[in-house]
Amino acid sequence: VLETINSHFKMRIKRIPKTEFPERFSKLLEYQWKFLQEIHEAIESNQEWAINIANQMYEFGKTHNIKLEESIRKLKTISEKDEQYKQEALEYIAGKKFDFFETLANL
Repeated sequence: VLETINSHFKMRIKRIPKTEFPERFSKLLEYQWKFLQEIHEAIESNQEWAINIANQMYEFGKTHNIKLEESIRKLKTISEKDEQYKQEALEYIAGKKFDFFETLANL
């Protein structure tokens, strides 16, 4: 299961070709890319916080009856690191990251 999840992260990282975006989006792109790269590397090195996120999100997704937003809310964290990821996602869902992303995108 973890290999499949991690291959998904690898695919998403490859789908963000940094050179195909205008320069003004480079900070925003780097910010988002950093999260994908970090969790990908953490899963590869079997870091407990990343394995926790991956396993729970896999189980939520397997049921096909819970929305992504709800699965993030239900995520049970075990460390500061996975709590950081959860809070980042919840702030994004709530629209609290919009101004920050605008700043990163130089809009």
